[in-house]
Amino acid sequence: MLKPILSLASTAEEIASTQNYGTRVSYNSRNEIGSLYKAFNSLVKDTENLTNNLELQVNIRTDELNTKTKQLEESLINLQQTQQKLIESEKLSALGNLVSGIAHEVNTPLGNAITGSSVIDKETQTLVEEFNNGTLKRSTMEKRLHIIQETSSLLSRTLNYASGLIKSFKQISVDQVTNDIREIQIKDYIEEVFLTNHNKLKLVPAKVTIEADDDLVIKTSPGVISQIINNLIQNSIKHGFDNYKGEAQIIVTLKEKDENLIIQYEDNGIGINEDIKEKVFEPFVTTKRNSGGTGLGLNIVYNLIIQKLKGSLEMTSTENIGTKFIITIPMKNSLMEKK
Repeated sequence: MLKPILSLASTAEEIASTQNYGTRVSYNSRNEIGSLYKAFNSLVKDTENLTNNLELQVNIRTDELNTKTKQLEESLINLQQTQQKLIESEKLSALGNLVSGIAHEVNTPLGNAITGSSVIDKETQTLVEEFNNGTLKRSTMEKRLHIIQETSSLLSRTLNYASGLIKSFKQISVDQVTNDIREIQIKDYIEEVFLTNHNKLKLVPAKVTIEADDDLVIKTSPGVISQIINNLIQNSIKHGFDNYKGEAQIIVTLKEKDENLIIQYEDNGIGINEDIKEKVFEPFVTTKRNSGGTGLGLNIVYNLIIQKLKGSLEMTSTENIGTKFIITIPMKNSLMEKK
């Protein structure tokens, strides 16, 4: 009974040495050893398929990510060039400052993109080395492929978000509305926006809660929604939770009412000073000018909601208790182009 098992072990060692995953074994029996041989063949076949497709899949994914990263870098360069032109024009000087703010926001997803690419390159290199050395195990392959898949998914969302920011700015700068309109599951989408800000929120640290029906769908511009939520998040981090000593919380509540989507965003931060509460939506109003604040964050939010989404915005804030924004936008927004 040991002979077929020893033969199987010998074959396994030979496959590991030669990396000839086309090898198959046979044993004419329906007992346990026969089942073992059958399982061995199935494992070798799976390994052969994974090995044949691994390098191709990784190379395709790497090429796609490199292309997106390059496009993002080129877009950022174009955005910076646009900034210089706007600054030269007194009439468009305010938009020139807006470019600076958005370019700053793009730095975070661009940094995440570079980090993600490094992770994928490292995992790919390790896989290839283990494959060439004959030490690649199926469990290791599955683990590293899972890492590559998760990183690729996060990187794609991050690049799409950054691309949306740039696209949104370009549309504002030329006074045209050409945002893509599609149906989105709003809860999932806002969760993705928070995910791109995870590293900053972790430093606070802030607990995030999103309350909504999973199947709540809205037809709108995802890029505009992401920019609005992102700016509110940045406002909470930079202002609401600056030197905050309590347990930081952000709660987003989504609900449908009278064919409108109500987005309630609130944090339990330090609130807004009474001196500037009535003018927080005006451009260049900030308490952080000496530390890099542009005073455009909430002004951008206001203009996007009122002008782009044809909605409304209300705010209440109490010092040392927190700030709440109530956004009302149509469930279906066509965003008609200006002629």
